[in-house]
Amino acid sequence: MIMGIIYFSPHNKMQKKNILFILPFFPYPLESGGHQAIFNGIKALVGKANIFIAFFDFENKVTNKEKKKLQKALNCKIQIFPLKDNQFLHLFPKAIQSLIISLWKIKQSIMNKDINSQITNHDRFFINELPKNTVSKIIQKYNISIVQCEMLRTAGFVNYLPTGVKTYFVHHEIGFVRRELETSTLKLSKSQIDLQKEKEKEISILNKFNNIITLSSIDTQKLKDAGVTKPIYTSFATIKQYTGEIPKIHDHHTLTFLGPSSHAPNKIGIEWFLGNCWEKLKKIDSQYKLQIIGKWSDTDMEPIQKKYKDISFLGFIQDLNKSIPGSIMIIPITIGSGIRMKILEAAQYNLPVVTTSIGIEGIPANQSKECFIADTPNDFINSILKCRQKNTRRYLVKNMNEFIRKYYSFDVFKNNRLAFYDLN
Repeated sequence: MIMGIIYFSPHNKMQKKNILFILPFFPYPLESGGHQAIFNGIKALVGKANIFIAFFDFENKVTNKEKKKLQKALNCKIQIFPLKDNQFLHLFPKAIQSLIISLWKIKQSIMNKDINSQITNHDRFFINELPKNTVSKIIQKYNISIVQCEMLRTAGFVNYLPTGVKTYFVHHEIGFVRRELETSTLKLSKSQIDLQKEKEKEISILNKFNNIITLSSIDTQKLKDAGVTKPIYTSFATIKQYTGEIPKIHDHHTLTFLGPSSHAPNKIGIEWFLGNCWEKLKKIDSQYKLQIIGKWSDTDMEPIQKKYKDISFLGFIQDLNKSIPGSIMIIPITIGSGIRMKILEAAQYNLPVVTTSIGIEGIPANQSKECFIADTPNDFINSILKCRQKNTRRYLVKNMNEFIRKYYSFDVFKNNRLAFYDLN
């Protein structure tokens, strides 16, 4: 495993507190909702504190070019301090390095199919590959006063942090909520996973942090009800704002889904939509087509492409304005917690939204005012068909835009996040 430390040097010489973010991946480019949420959480503190980032990079994929892009996006100087004692791969010949990485990918693939891996096997794998005092050395060397872990894969680090630093955990998606929904949605036998045991593990590790940040008031209440006793702050996530001109294209026959298949709720949501809605919708109006944006593996794409017509996989697209204007954003998500960044993307590109209750959870938008909310196949299909009317699309887009600008702008987000930290 390779771990890198990125240091953001402030533009002025004022003494500021040092914050260490521990992340499950390099936060740039912004190729998923998780990347967007983490990136903007960091951006909110740039200029207010000296920021360090520890991130997993087992395959050594993060290039200098990507680091420079992150520096430009955050508008601050970056220095990288490689941790040589963690770079065990360099001890082996190239062929052996490739074999180790291949075996790691196989292990990850197996774990991704195991709904019990999110906080147990997956977390334990990462933590056991690291010297237990690695982060402690960074904290001591750079006088870190605040450590913030993001996503469950990093939660185990709390066991190795020295006393004296204030700790935060940002919960992007509650593990036990997701597992319960997966068990129900996929009709799994509860004997396949000890839900209560895993829930207790998650609550136990969260209670080791000084503070918890959730992305919605709904998640905050769920954690309190489950037994989290530490202070919980409700925040939200925001996206990088698009400032260019949006083409006035109206194509209500194009549906857009945004999200990578590596995030299981995305894959499960698309399978639900295709299996329950797509053929029925096509029988009503054969002109419909669906474009899926985000990184999807060949293994996940091929069965869909063989079975269904008029489905396009566009991969990760840096500039969404080239692909999605005028379409309808569908969010057929049936599993998860937190908030869906797809909704924020849809708003800024003037797309009407058709979503499930889980898809809109955490964002208090109103049915038939800011979006259509539908949880059955027939309701989901009928909601899409309603968007054929130009006036309906304009009404939804106008209301959602006003709603997002008022409650989810970056300025609102920044003030919200800064209120949680003592940076004086």
